[in-house]
Amino acid sequence: MKRCLPQNAVCAACGKFTRAGAAMAPALEEAGVGIGRSLLQVDFTADDGQYVTSTFNQELDCQLVRRYALSLA
Repeated sequence: MKRCLPQNAVCAACGKFTRAGAAMAPALEEAGVGIGRSLLQVDFTADDGQYVTSTFNQELDCQLVRRYALSLA
């Protein structure tokens, strides 16, 4: 089983509100099922965009990951 660097950087944008605190970044497989997740701290201001780096457990098989998501809820 091939492993990859368990880190993902994405550019995230925030709308017309301010958000600071914890966020979850799940790694999703083809059917949309979460196969890994990373918790991170974010600090967005209104209409802000920035790169957010999430670190996953090294056991995550990157060949199974089809997309990453960022949940501020």
